[in-house]
Amino acid sequence: ALEADPNNWEPYRMLAKMQLNKQNIHEAIKFYDKALELARGKDEIKILMKEKLFIEMEEKRRNNKKLPKRLATV
Repeated sequence: ALEADPNNWEPYRMLAKMQLNKQNIHEAIKFYDKALELARGKDEIKILMKEKLFIEMEEKRRNNKKLPKRLATV
């Protein structure tokens, strides 16, 4: 899919979701960044930003749980 149309954002979104399913958060974020570079429509960009933001916030929440309460920040 990437070779057929390297300027299409949708395969990168799919790869991001696959990485997320494997708990590869940082790789998923990289694929979302690439999808955002290629997305052109306002609705496409909104969807991708929302999904990426959710992943980033979830990762931050998980990292804060690992810290002692006095060191955790919101």
